Amino acid sequence: AAPSLPIVGQGADPPPRGQAWGQLAEVEKYLAVQQQALDTFHEFARRNGTARYPVDFTPGVATLLPETQRTREGSRALSLQFHVHRHKGEIAGAIDCIIAQIALAGALEGEPTIVSQLVRIAITGVAIEEAQQLVREAHVSDADLRRLQAQLRKVDSKVGLKNALVGERAIGYTTCLNPDQMAELNGPNRGLAD
Repeated sequence: AAPSLPIVGQGADPPPRGQAWGQLAEVEKYLAVQQQALDTFHEFARRNGTARYPVDFTPGVATLLPETQRTREGSRALSLQFHVHRHKGEIAGAIDCIIAQIALAGALEGEPTIVSQLVRIAITGVAIEEAQQLVREAHVSDADLRRLQAQLRKVDSKVGLKNALVGERAIGYTTCLNPDQMAELNGPNRGLAD
């Protein structure tokens, strides 16, 4: 939606804290449009929520994962919001964005596909990088560090990856039982097989 912006588009990375950011007004305008979604992500994190996305696994290996893609997009918007807070010296707000990213990544924990788990790990990795950047650049209060530490301690990739391997095995097994189903399904490459 904003190809010239950083993180959500192809724009240059946000500058280090303390340097001028020419796109700041444009970024804030973009985030204002996304405010309802961002508020939802922050509320989800405050409630320590969980999610289960409706996925039709009938197509087997051609299963589409739109919620996984939306989660990635939501994480990018939170990351951009983090950089605005970081740039303005709003440290507690920046920490809130990192915590919301960790919670959003956690929403994919129950997804039984490797793709979803890799996206979850990538989102968590970005949140950790942002936490490291913030701690290097700014004074983070003890209370904010404790909040961040509590969320980071909840991250455990093993359970999600184990479930994903079981899910992938089931998908692979059913595909091997009936390989002709791939030609019959309305998957993303339907037109190519005809």
